[in-house]
Amino acid sequence: MKNGEDVVTFFYAWHLLFMKNSGRRRLQMVEYFLQHGANPNNRGLCGVTALMFACKEQDDHLVMCLLKHKASVNQQDFYGRSALQFAIVKREPHAHVTLERFIQEIHIIEMLLQHGADPHIKDCGGSSAMDKVIQGRLVVIERLMIRYAGPAPVQDDYSGCKIS
Repeated sequence: MKNGEDVVTFFYAWHLLFMKNSGRRRLQMVEYFLQHGANPNNRGLCGVTALMFACKEQDDHLVMCLLKHKASVNQQDFYGRSALQFAIVKREPHAHVTLERFIQEIHIIEMLLQHGADPHIKDCGGSSAMDKVIQGRLVVIERLMIRYAGPAPVQDDYSGCKIS
């Protein structure tokens, strides 16, 4: 980095930062960039934001940092997926998930919901985060979402993908 200019012009490279760094080093670099004016809502590959990546990686410290710096919880990637959809761990039927991993997943989902994440936002396939937890029979997460956002609104038709 030269004289701070690279920080301000750090537009679409979140994914590169994440691929080359991990753990505490990644968090320190993200905090540094955000403190020097980087936009946490810039999109990388396929429209994925830093928050979406942090949710997918189940990095609760990074999620907290990005939320502190006003990352948009309802921004969608090019496929209509929100950070909340990235936070829900995809499970195969009868797959084993450790208790520690499940608690971390719930913690991230609750942080997103506390910051206004909408579990009813539909992706381009017509599926929402709430749909994913209902299909996966993740009752604990479903109850958490209902507590913060209420039950899903009744909708008979699907009018296509709306990306914010």
